[in-house]
Amino acid sequence: RCVDLTPCTRASISGLHVSLLVFTICTMIVTIAVSLIIFKHRDSDLVRSSVPLFLFALLFGALISYTESIVLYFDLNSTICQLQPWPRHIGFVLVFGALFAKLWRIQILTRVPPGSLTVQFLDQRITGCLVFM
Repeated sequence: RCVDLTPCTRASISGLHVSLLVFTICTMIVTIAVSLIIFKHRDSDLVRSSVPLFLFALLFGALISYTESIVLYFDLNSTICQLQPWPRHIGFVLVFGALFAKLWRIQILTRVPPGSLTVQFLDQRITGCLVFM
């Protein structure tokens, strides 16, 4: 409780906090497992048509977003409070940037006549846009 002008801190970590942390760690493990599965099957037609680079960017953004929950378990101080929103925002940009790039790629591929643009050149241009984000 806050009774004077000193910063407020939480008293202890409850069971809800621990269960949320365990759930976050489990989803991080699943995300890493999915990344390894995509890496293992990167030569299959299904994964190649999905552009593995965008899939990895999406999963990496999700992994970074998950770290926000872990940051909250440290003792709260001004540095932690300033760092806390950054994983969420960086993860958001990576996840939705990758989704936007994939949709943009599909839109270009469906509008351009066949043979007028190579897919590798298109993927390089869109990857550059994703890196710029």
